[in-house]
Amino acid sequence: MQNEISKILKVCKSRRELGKRKYGDNDFLNKDVLNEAIDELYDFINYALFQIIKLKKLQKNCKKIEKE
Repeated sequence: MQNEISKILKVCKSRRELGKRKYGDNDFLNKDVLNEAIDELYDFINYALFQIIKLKKLQKNCKKIEKE
């Protein structure tokens, strides 16, 4: 599990460094970070809904195969 956490933190660091190069080191000080986070959460919710739909279709197909 610690290995997975390390991988996630590595991705986070990489994304921060990319943002730093693209927008500057302290760009977040000039933004409404809370509203940006809320917007990102809406996107995340949509991605989760899409994944649920895909999983339900997969589950349905698995049940069809089991019946054969």
